[in-house]
Order: sequence, then structure tokens, then C-alpha cells
Amino acid sequence: MIQKIKDYGKIITILLLSLFLAQLFNTEFFIGNSPLIRPNLDQYIATRITNTKNSVSKSIALLINSKVGEAQQIANAGADKAFKELESVPFSEVAKGTYAKSNATATITEVTLGEIEADEYTFELKGQTVKIRVPKSANISEEQLKKELGAN
Repeated sequence: MIQKIKDYGKIITILLLSLFLAQLFNTEFFIGNSPLIRPNLDQYIATRITNTKNSVSKSIALLINSKVGEAQQIANAGADKAFKELESVPFSEVAKGTYAKSNATATITEVTLGEIEADEYTFELKGQTVKIRVPKSANISEEQLKKELGAN
């Protein structure tokens, strides 16, 4: 009986670990919500590790030496500085209609809907007419959308 409990504990631990790793890979290794792997993955990971180490040490120092309001002001100033540095960086095209730019501390993604080839569907949902644009590359039929949305 004790062996069964240990075995189930191991299974649950492995499942939780795999869920954590899947979420980590989804947010860190891929661009946005797409299947595209970051082109500069090695630099990105090195930067994330350095930034995490720096932010943890800064947070500990701030907790020890300052008030919460001062810490927030410092964080806001750092974010403003990071985005101002990005103003001079040009956008690069990730996919048709999707552009991104980043540096060591910030990332900006821009989606231009007019450039993305899409099919437009109109549905009745809860008494309201709803229009949905689906990129042609998604390969989703109108029937699949109706089923997903529970539409008429």
C-alpha cells in the first residue's frame, strides 16, 4: 500500500514537472503564441538569466534598504529607459503582418491586421452578430469555428 502511494506521488510529481517545463518552453523558447522558435535563442536565454540574477539581487537590496514606493519608482524608471532605448531599434518582420524588436531588457511586438491575409466569418452569438477574422494560414473551417464558439 505504501509503495502504491509512493508510485502515485512520483507520477503526480512528473506530471507537474512536465506541465511546468511545457509552460516555460512556450513562453521562453517560442515567439509570442506561434510555433516559431526565437532566432536569437542563445542570446535571449543568456540575457534572461543575467536579468533574473540582477533583478533578484536588486529586489533583495530594495527590500532591505528602501520603501515599497521608492522601489516602484525605480522599476518604472527602468522600464521607461528600456522602451526609450528600443525607439532607435528597427522592427524586423517575424511573419507577414507581424513585426518585433527587442534588446536585452525589453521586447515590442506589433501586429498589422491589414497585412495579414484572413477570412472573415459572421456568426450569431447570444443574440448578437459577431465578425471574426481568421488568418488563412490557420486552416480552420467555418464549421470548426461554429463548433468552437457554439454559434448558430
